[in-house]
Amino acid sequence: MDIKMPDLNDYNISNPGEMALYHAYCDFYPFRSVLETINEAISSTVSVYGNQVDIAREENDILVENQAMTNGALFLARVTPLVFYSVVLTMVSVLEEFFNTLCRAYYIMNKYSISQKDISGQGLERAILYLDKVVGVKNIKNDANWEYVKTIRDARNIIVHNGGNVSKSDIKKFEKFGIYVDDESNKMFFEYHDLLKMYESIIEFIDRVFKKEPNDHSDVIIN
Repeated sequence: MDIKMPDLNDYNISNPGEMALYHAYCDFYPFRSVLETINEAISSTVSVYGNQVDIAREENDILVENQAMTNGALFLARVTPLVFYSVVLTMVSVLEEFFNTLCRAYYIMNKYSISQKDISGQGLERAILYLDKVVGVKNIKNDANWEYVKTIRDARNIIVHNGGNVSKSDIKKFEKFGIYVDDESNKMFFEYHDLLKMYESIIEFIDRVFKKEPNDHSDVIIN
């Protein structure tokens, strides 16, 4: 895929939202290429093991055939899920940093006396609360992609804190958005198309949210 980087001339850098969106796009647009490269590497590795099996069968080498089959199965069952977990962790981390950048842009450029650090909470929720209460960017959680983005964030948290093992009470929440949870192990698994869907949904989400204009409000303290 050819990556067309954002053109600075297309953004009003004096606007905090557009400035933050430009930097977010510069960081996140190339991530699509990362996903494609990972998918190609996985496909190539699986093909190598498959070729080893075919050659071993032709030569009637049962030991090599069994070893290649075992290695291929282990790669798909162990290595690939860990790679995809890492991708989800990275995507959510950069998403949170995009929102932190947006909050900092409003704080610095609009000279607010209240910074994001003065707001209780953490991560994406704290940034959204700051944008709502201090900046006046309202109804972010009413966005069409919010529930899915929140579910991606929750998936990241389960990977970090519980090794990807989903509690039975949360399984339906993930299955609602097509995230597969194994019936026996309760472990979540991703496919390449899941990662693409997450990537595209995050792009759509930040595009709409960062372009939202703050509402007039009176609860902001200006220096």
